[in-house]
Amino acid sequence: MAPLDDATSAEQKHLDKVKRWTQTEGAYALIQSTKPQSLAYGLNDSPAGHACWIVEKFKSWSDNDGDIEEAFSKDELLTNPKGIFETLTTQKQIFQVFAFFVCNCLSLIAGISTFEQS
Repeated sequence: MAPLDDATSAEQKHLDKVKRWTQTEGAYALIQSTKPQSLAYGLNDSPAGHACWIVEKFKSWSDNDGDIEEAFSKDELLTNPKGIFETLTTQKQIFQVFAFFVCNCLSLIAGISTFEQS
């Protein structure tokens, strides 16, 4: 991100922080937006790789002081990738990122379930 000529020091500090985050944490979005099918097949074929992909994001994006179990229990960390892997929705999730970044064609994806009360 280029410095803005009229940015305040606080604004420039924020822009610099965004740039650092993009360089260190934004690669996941880049690969999902450029090679979504390759990534989806690889993650869908490997439960361990899929779990690592997701748990690493939990660790990087949470306030955990370097200890992920300060923010999440092991059950929470395993439930998310297990649910995605078992329902075979890896490709759908990766293509949602692709749709958002590349073709700007993602407006809203929602699912609704209704259950009759007995």
